[in-house]
Amino acid sequence: MKIRHLFLLAALMMMPLVACNANGASTNTTDQAAPAAAAPEKPDLGFLTAMGLDVSNLNIINNVWEFSVDFIELNEDQVLKLLPMAQFLEGGDIYDGRYYITAAKALPDGYTMLLYGWETGDDASLQMMGIYDKDGHITDFMQLGDMDEFSDIEENEDYTQGRAQMTNIDLKFTEPGVFTLDKTVKEADWKRDPNSDDGRREPTKVNWLVQTLETYSVDDKGHMTLDERKEVRRQGTINKEYESWVAIHDLSRLPISDATRIDQLNDLAGKMKQSLGDQKYADDTGYIVTEAVAEFFGSNADALFQWIYKNRDRSNMIVNHLCKSVAYSYLSKSDLDKAIEQMTDKAAQQYLKQLTADWEPE
Repeated sequence: MKIRHLFLLAALMMMPLVACNANGASTNTTDQAAPAAAAPEKPDLGFLTAMGLDVSNLNIINNVWEFSVDFIELNEDQVLKLLPMAQFLEGGDIYDGRYYITAAKALPDGYTMLLYGWETGDDASLQMMGIYDKDGHITDFMQLGDMDEFSDIEENEDYTQGRAQMTNIDLKFTEPGVFTLDKTVKEADWKRDPNSDDGRREPTKVNWLVQTLETYSVDDKGHMTLDERKEVRRQGTINKEYESWVAIHDLSRLPISDATRIDQLNDLAGKMKQSLGDQKYADDTGYIVTEAVAEFFGSNADALFQWIYKNRDRSNMIVNHLCKSVAYSYLSKSDLDKAIEQMTDKAAQQYLKQLTADWEPE
């Protein structure tokens, strides 16, 4: 897979803050849906063929997802039909081939899971997951990150040895509507044979490792639910930065149908700030929260705006970090304004316009 750096340059955190004032906090709830039952052997991909896509060689998941070189590149119109949130992901920069379908899976009740890859620049790519009804309407969405990531921490001048953080995520279905994400994150030393053709870097010593198993179910509304997250293995002395990063990153990867994810992020950020103190939080953890809020905006801007409006009378961490995401150029002010213009709740829209009127990048 391609290399992707986990963390942004520390210089971002040295930027002066702009005035980001906010109010907010409440609990969202969703209707409980019935668990899904059986699933057909193959997904109905008629909604893809109707868009002019050739699905004859598309990787079909049975029980275990396996990497395949066969994928379907999408043009801008196809991307926006299948992934309307793409207009705000990575600045809404959509070009032919940037988004591509890598696999499909038949789910109970006529739903279909599609796995996507998308290029993020700098020789990097991420994966995401969408659930669709029989008519091709998206019912849920979840960002997976890089499922086979290799992020350099340090290396020598000729790039023959170094140290990196590596992530591997395996997707497996244990029941028709139930799947697991088996994630292993480790920091390891590596070496590379300068005479090899592929430039492969082989781990030589694992410094620390954490393996977690997440179990999700898809209900009869096409919504994904995280049923359980458990740690199954841990070894070595874990990097302190990882502990902060993974707690926030796990929340940013929750499906957009999870109405509690914004509350959870707000609560976690508040506890971290109280524990670390203002300065250490800003230096060590705050930028990760800012990145997560920007991802919440990208995947479901209206839900984020509605949460802010409903919690406008109480202090919160979310608006402050949304403001910083503009200040640090995690997202553009023009995209923020565009998303606000698309709101159908006029009272909430007016509030967001006033709240963000003076926000500008540094």
